[in-house]
Amino acid sequence: MQASSLQKGAPVFMPPTRERRYASLSDAAEYAACNERTLRKHIISGDLTGYRLGRVYRIDLNELDAWMASAYTPKAG
Repeated sequence: MQASSLQKGAPVFMPPTRERRYASLSDAAEYAACNERTLRKHIISGDLTGYRLGRVYRIDLNELDAWMASAYTPKAG
């Protein structure tokens, strides 16, 4: 049996993780300054991920931030 490649006291690389920030659709819509239906449309189309918890959907605000940043295109000129 081989010894583990990790030795006691050796540094272990852990990728940085962001804590998920879940919000209801109404709270996420208020946060994004849009309508709840707009978020539902983007969940259905697959642009955003909706996490179903029981009968309600939640949206990860970190994912919403990234999506809004990628969707924003400034006008040229």
